Amino acid sequence: MSFTIKQLYKSDFGSFFHIKEVNRKKINNNYDKAHVKTGGFQEFVDIYLSIERKTEIIVESELLISRAWLKDKAQLIFALDIIKSFLNDFSEDKDFIFPLVDYLWQRGKGTLKEPNLIEGMNVILNQRQKVQFSSRENRYAFSNSTDEAGEEKLRIEIKHITNNIDENITTQSKTNLWSKLKSLWS
Repeated sequence: MSFTIKQLYKSDFGSFFHIKEVNRKKINNNYDKAHVKTGGFQEFVDIYLSIERKTEIIVESELLISRAWLKDKAQLIFALDIIKSFLNDFSEDKDFIFPLVDYLWQRGKGTLKEPNLIEGMNVILNQRQKVQFSSRENRYAFSNSTDEAGEEKLRIEIKHITNNIDENITTQSKTNLWSKLKSLWS
């Protein structure tokens, strides 16, 4: 996930799904939240990206997929394709997430062995409400929720452990405190 928003548009994920930014809001002095949409199936898919303003690097990504779309057997293949591609492209820890990506690619053939990935799949299948877990480089959150309009959604969030907003704000605060402390000694 250590790529910029411009690199996302040129990536396989961005070009294949025809990703376009529809709006952007300021989170704080250092980060923006961009809402992007796929070219097709826009009514079923929302993607939100937390972007470091100075570098334009994506530090968090969130995929929301309509449960109604996941229940439509004729459309399920498209929904699973977006899920697997999202997991693959936004995860830093490819070795960790690959078994779930492959399981989705193979349409459930094979066996998942990693307990956290099995629980993530259970959330995708709507057999579990939520699960959170970490790999070496990412934090993952899979959940089922209902939006303000009452629509059921599958939510998948990926945060880079060494570059997430909360940690950057904390590091920045520590740096500012250290600078202030050093200035007192001068």
